[in-house]
Amino acid sequence: MPTEDAVGRLLRSPAFTRSRRAALVLQDDPVALAELLDLVRLQQIDDGARLSDAAPLVRSAVSWLEAAVEEGDLGRQGHLARRRLVIAALHYVVSVTDVIPDNAPGGTVDDVLVVRTVLGGVLSDA
Repeated sequence: MPTEDAVGRLLRSPAFTRSRRAALVLQDDPVALAELLDLVRLQQIDDGARLSDAAPLVRSAVSWLEAAVEEGDLGRQGHLARRRLVIAALHYVVSVTDVIPDNAPGGTVDDVLVVRTVLGGVLSDA
């Protein structure tokens, strides 16, 4: 089990920082956000080697964001910071420049940590 320090380093990494910056742009662009959600859906999240234990959280996050887009509720105060974190986590999952390349042995460990930490925490508070 990773330590809190290891998870903290991951969330402060240049790779996750890039995803957080991307989320600032994506949160205000429903078309780009829809494209990100399509990319997430195309990921092989049900494959045994790819986020299989985190797939329900990913699906919940996608549904949560899709509902916000449909309702025109992307900028609602109080949810903006949470939404930005969810967008950053999903961006990180599909990013080719994450901490551990996905095609490397154990390459999805960092993705699973981000999904569990960010999406698990944010969606449980939603």
